[in-house]
This record gives sequence, C-alpha cells and structure tokens, in this order.
Amino acid sequence: LAWARDAALAPALTTEGGPDVLVAPAYPPAWKVDLTLGDHFVGGSAAISAAAMAGWPILCLPMGLISGLPVGLVLVARDGAEERLIAVAHVIEEALGLRSRGELVPTFSAARRG
Repeated sequence: LAWARDAALAPALTTEGGPDVLVAPAYPPAWKVDLTLGDHFVGGSAAISAAAMAGWPILCLPMGLISGLPVGLVLVARDGAEERLIAVAHVIEEALGLRSRGELVPTFSAARRG
C-alpha cells in the first residue's frame, strides 16, 4: 500500500501543477486463445496495479481494435477525484469518436484450427 500510494501515485498526481489524471495502456492487445502453446499474456500496466492497491479511482476506456480485438486506455485519478476522472474520460471518448463510427461493435468469426 505504501509503495502504491506514496511512491507510485502521489508523486505524479498530488504535486502542485501536476496532472489531474494519469493515462496508460490498459494491457497489451488481446490475444486469441492458442490451445497448443497457451496464452500470450505479457503483463499489465503498473498504473492499474498501483491504483488498485491504493484504492484510487481507475477507469478503463476502449480506444479501438487491433486485428479485431479490443485495446484500451487506463485512466487513474487521485483519491476522491472520480468526477474529474469521468469528465476526462468523456473528453477522450468524444475525441476518439469510436462510438459514433461503430468501431467498438464486436464481430465474431467461427473458430478454426491453426
């Protein structure tokens, strides 16, 4: 908890004139299941881990698709700043325009070998 709050988050979000929100990749792009070699997970964002440990607000915002699979941004705000976090997320969502273009509608294809 001390690492998350005092070393990872507070220096970035509580300094005078510092940012209101941290933005980081949520995770690497999603992967398709590989029944032979197993999952290809390579780790998550340190911003997610620190904020989750400290209990600070976290928001994951879809930002598009890579090879038909979703990718997202994580936004982290200081403790008690949920309203600001949602406002920033709304601005980013509007700027990306993904909803209006229908790019976040999932598509599925039949499973196949290989």
